[in-house]
Amino acid sequence: MKKKAFLIVVALVLIFIPLAVFAADSNPSSLLSGAGGGLVPQCEGPECKACDLTDLANNVINFGVAFSVIVATLMFAYAGVLYVTAASSPEQIKKAHGVFTNVFVGLLLVLLAWLLVNILFSVLTGRGLAVWSHVDCIENPTTDPFADVPILPQSTLVTGGAGAGRPSTVASVGTAYSTSAAAIAALERGGVCGGAVPCTDGSSLAGLRVQTVNQLIELHQGCGCQFTVTSGVRLGGAHATGLKVDVRINKALSDYIERTFVPDPRYGGKRVPWGSQEAYVYNDSCGNVYAREYGSQPHWDIEAKRGRLCTF
Repeated sequence: MKKKAFLIVVALVLIFIPLAVFAADSNPSSLLSGAGGGLVPQCEGPECKACDLTDLANNVINFGVAFSVIVATLMFAYAGVLYVTAASSPEQIKKAHGVFTNVFVGLLLVLLAWLLVNILFSVLTGRGLAVWSHVDCIENPTTDPFADVPILPQSTLVTGGAGAGRPSTVASVGTAYSTSAAAIAALERGGVCGGAVPCTDGSSLAGLRVQTVNQLIELHQGCGCQFTVTSGVRLGGAHATGLKVDVRINKALSDYIERTFVPDPRYGGKRVPWGSQEAYVYNDSCGNVYAREYGSQPHWDIEAKRGRLCTF
């Protein structure tokens, strides 16, 4: 009886330890990767790139390994139940031993295959024992923060900056760039664009607020990525204020916004109607709005909060 009780305890431990490990994960969806959880990366139409295909392959590999461990755990538990309830049946004991052996060998082959490929990649690339199935996909060049960020007129300091916790600066809302060339030059000095990444797609940035440009520079410094402004000031709606711009989507920028900022509480993290399209809407700690619009021309719709610069 003591031996049977011991085996039952072992079987229960085999079942519940993996469950406890999964529960301890602060973000269970990360087991399957993908933006917002799931095997398939979150993209639509022209937004999907070759980079998303590598993400999909990575997600399938992670899922396969995790699924193998779960199945092996259940089979070990099944073999334990067979062994405990075998009594004096040699056939059932033999069956339990067979299940234990086959499952152990199968799981060992899965993990050894992953480990051997990991070691091979580590040796060939000289990166040490890095996780070979983790692929960093960056569509646009990245840069370090630039030191010559334009300085805004200042008054008092306010709290509420995100990220590193630096204070936000009250900006001069009335200040705007009179020409598109001046706004583009400021974006280039701040590192937002330049080189292989154009600052605009031909759209004029004349009338754009200095605060808006500085907010884009802060966003660049936070994500360490470059991006292109596809729409600036235009008649009608919030774009007429010079505090709102459209930005071309790229993976590095999208990953930073979706990882760092919080879904707008008004919409509960759901995709909602946004102008003529639909969008997932996020806010930083200063209240700036970042709407990922979907439709014929997917882009980030970014609106700076009036009179406040948020630093990351």
